[in-house]
Amino acid sequence: MERIILVLPSVSVGLSGIFVLLGVWAIKKKKEIKLHRFFMTSAFILSFIFISSYILKHFMFGTKRYEGDFRNLYIVILSLHTFLATLNLPFSIYTIFLAIRKNFSRHKKIAKITAPLWIITAITGWIVFLFLYL
Repeated sequence: MERIILVLPSVSVGLSGIFVLLGVWAIKKKKEIKLHRFFMTSAFILSFIFISSYILKHFMFGTKRYEGDFRNLYIVILSLHTFLATLNLPFSIYTIFLAIRKNFSRHKKIAKITAPLWIITAITGWIVFLFLYL
């Protein structure tokens, strides 16, 4: 169980980013609304799993400090990740809200901001993970 709690945040955020990419592909290249909805809903659920498991992990095991030679780079990437993740939360909720309300013209405009934010947040999260555990 301990191993699952330690790994689940990284796996869920990585999959979330991949599902966002697939969702963008489904709507832009394939024009498949149902597939797009599936990927984006899955990405949002995975993000919820991420934040829940991340909080649980920190309550159970505390935080891990980076002790490598590239501390300044790590701090810059961690700060960027934290800022983007904080910014992405209201954007993603609003983007989903617009889709649920069937305001697709506004949804499309906001999604052009939300999707890159989400993907970059996932990538920087993985980079932070690699700094800490490799």
